[in-house]
Amino acid sequence: MPYQFDMFARSGCQPYHYNITGGTPVPGLTLSTVNDKASGGIGRLAGTPTTPGNYSFWVTISSPESPTCLGDRADRLFTITIGQAPLLIKTQSLRRGVTGEAYSENLAASGPGNKQWSASGLPAGLAVSGNTITGTPTTAGDYTVTLTVTNGGETKSSQYQLKIIDGLKVTSTAFKGAELGRRFSTTIQASGGSGSFSWTVGTLPAGLSFDGNSHVLSGTPTTPGTYVVHFSVSDGTFGLTKGLDLSLKVAPHVAFAGRGLRGAVSGKRYAAKLRAFGGVAPFTFRALGKLPAGLKLNARTGALSGAPRAAGTFTFNVRIKDALGASATQSFTLRVK
Repeated sequence: MPYQFDMFARSGCQPYHYNITGGTPVPGLTLSTVNDKASGGIGRLAGTPTTPGNYSFWVTISSPESPTCLGDRADRLFTITIGQAPLLIKTQSLRRGVTGEAYSENLAASGPGNKQWSASGLPAGLAVSGNTITGTPTTAGDYTVTLTVTNGGETKSSQYQLKIIDGLKVTSTAFKGAELGRRFSTTIQASGGSGSFSWTVGTLPAGLSFDGNSHVLSGTPTTPGTYVVHFSVSDGTFGLTKGLDLSLKVAPHVAFAGRGLRGAVSGKRYAAKLRAFGGVAPFTFRALGKLPAGLKLNARTGALSGAPRAAGTFTFNVRIKDALGASATQSFTLRVK
């Protein structure tokens, strides 16, 4: 612990000067002369003792010789006993933790001997190992923690508040995809931290915009392609930041791939498949009007199959609809021999 002792002189001629001239000084303490007009000079023994024990040392006070004063000196023996420093917990506070993230806090104490630490009231996932609180907290909350240190002869305890917060999480509501000409909307959601967030967002597909208040990404995309949009949310209260890379595919408007059907023979097995281009799967197919007798259309796969019963040229319309509700209609002609 810090120590200070001031020595004063009387009589003789000022100014006075102080020096240790013999014996065993106290390790960690030094003697200096402090200029002071009122007293003529103070001998200040100060510092922080490092080693307990009994110490005796000589201090010499001297005054300079001048035309009006004879130089003089005086000696005195001082004895000081330095006791063992008391056991004290030096840790002032415990930093906050985040659920799911590694936590480590070193504990400090002063005093003699080998120190052993223990704690009560720690949140789940944390424990004391040596002189460190370590682990990964699992549950958010405000905890009252009692730390105890002992050196075999003394025991000291102190209480602390330990705050554990949920880390930031950024997610998006589920969506099937995006398509040219179709309204798109998804909400970017943040949780954890203090609940007070600020947002930044990277480059968006043409036609889409992000509302930082409602956290909604919406609009009608105008350019097909696959985009990766970076969202970043910051918690100003706790200084946390978390990001989300959202992969968004903007498909061309749904249409039929190809236009023609190969010919068929009356009474013979026939199979063809109508295929989709663009759009968002899954698709449904529906014939508008009557198909040639003997043929049927699979609504899920777009397969046209069966055995036509009569020769002729048949024209019919088929509508394809995708998962977003977009649709396209195309006329097909089948020639049956």
